[in-house]
Amino acid sequence: MIKKLYKSHKEYILLGIVLILAIFFRYYHIYQWQFFGMDQAYEAFLAQNIVTGHHFPLIGVNASDTGLYLGPLFIYFAAIPFFLSGGNPLGWSIVASLLGVVTTLVIFWVGKEMYNTRVGFLAAFLYAGSMLAAFYDRQFWNPMFVPLFSLIIGYFSFLLLKNSKKSVIVLAVLMGLSLHIHLSLLIFLPLVLYVTWKKKKLIGTKLIVASIILFIFLQLPQIFFEVRHGFVNTREAFALLSAKSNNTQTFLSRNNIFLSSVGRFVLLPFASDLSLQSGQCISLIGYKKDDIFLGFIVLFLILIVYFDRAGVFVEKVLKRKRKGPPVEFSAGSRVIVFIFFLSLLFTEFYTRGVFEYYFLFLFPWLAILLGRILDYTAQNRYGRMSIISVLLIFAVFNLVSLFTARFSFSYEKKMAAVNFAKKYVTAGNYSLEAVGECARFGGYRYLFGHFAGIPVSSYMDSYFGWLYPTGRVKEQNLTVLLSLIDPREDAKTLSKWENIKLSLILENRIIAQNNFDTIQIYVLGAKK
Repeated sequence: MIKKLYKSHKEYILLGIVLILAIFFRYYHIYQWQFFGMDQAYEAFLAQNIVTGHHFPLIGVNASDTGLYLGPLFIYFAAIPFFLSGGNPLGWSIVASLLGVVTTLVIFWVGKEMYNTRVGFLAAFLYAGSMLAAFYDRQFWNPMFVPLFSLIIGYFSFLLLKNSKKSVIVLAVLMGLSLHIHLSLLIFLPLVLYVTWKKKKLIGTKLIVASIILFIFLQLPQIFFEVRHGFVNTREAFALLSAKSNNTQTFLSRNNIFLSSVGRFVLLPFASDLSLQSGQCISLIGYKKDDIFLGFIVLFLILIVYFDRAGVFVEKVLKRKRKGPPVEFSAGSRVIVFIFFLSLLFTEFYTRGVFEYYFLFLFPWLAILLGRILDYTAQNRYGRMSIISVLLIFAVFNLVSLFTARFSFSYEKKMAAVNFAKKYVTAGNYSLEAVGECARFGGYRYLFGHFAGIPVSSYMDSYFGWLYPTGRVKEQNLTVLLSLIDPREDAKTLSKWENIKLSLILENRIIAQNNFDTIQIYVLGAKK
């Protein structure tokens, strides 16, 4: 009976197991490990302004310090869970993790449609159980939609190659929305233009014109903003293209980040500090735990194995020179090869600063590629046993990575500090100060303002002051000092922040103090 039931519902049962794995990796320690840093605080203030009616923006966030601004549609979306959760960041984390589970489901669908059901399952399993994919899927910020959009853009490019001419409309909408999400999605523009040109006769002029109109329509908020503000974004774009950036990386550094991203997708090293894994804290980059060697091995396997018939590609090419029909990739293979080729071009020629999350668009396709390789393996004599062994090793190693991970300056400890301060401060009677290098950009201004009362001033006002409502009190009785000094910093940096901290304490009297793991908090009052 059970065997019969399994055979008749095999696809649903296996998919259910994959989704349970995805849920577990993305919701494990969701409160303790939720990400709320400077980017999230920035977007929280923007969403808060929409919900409270203080300001309705026509642009979104600054795009990776380029001076360019994205469209506002992501912020409009972010305002919905912000409102439903009452501004509590936990609501955002729940939504972000759920989106990661949905992305896993879409990977299954795309892998199945491009190749076969087994590829879909294998790819979804790899994405679901990748600790690195789960690490990024937990974060609510504008790049969170990149993996899903990457999948859908690639899939509809595949459909267009398969003569689904209406797919060009969907691609136009997706590329239009991409300018509201993250500029890394522009890497798909050459692919979209290629498949559109390839099928231009099938599509016809009317559909192409309609697609262009839809794309422009989705940029109307930015266009209105440009007209009202003297085309500031356009001028920044020209300045960016013409000026030489000071924020550059070496060729070797960019390639190392790319290789490491591929390797870490397969296995995030054990006992990782999650607060450092995005590599955005430059001073502590050595604690990120790169895996360049594993990335090289994975890419080497892809180059050797990933062709329509693994292991015989070279032989087919040689035969083609002598006789026989030309060798062609399937439509799915052409799309994926194109995506990887564009990724390599981006790595080689984008000289500005590159972070690992810039490659979020690649992770779903990496899962599908590896699923395809495992599918090839299944066709061999001992293929199924090999697949089961590989998947078990992958799952066990990533579970060990999950269970041994830690989070310095965690959200749980941040909230413990906020709740401690609530006993002594109220809105308008305190200022907020912090000492430390990277950790002080941990979203504290928003958290204290939302949960403990809005401070009169804070150390983040130079960044976020333009987002606050006017009419605040200009005097305060207390100072909340956060000591967020990371002991892993170099001696010079430690000495600098310790001296600043000491001077602030000596200038005031300590009313209360407490330690929450790596966070020290002082409530200070003026000396009598």
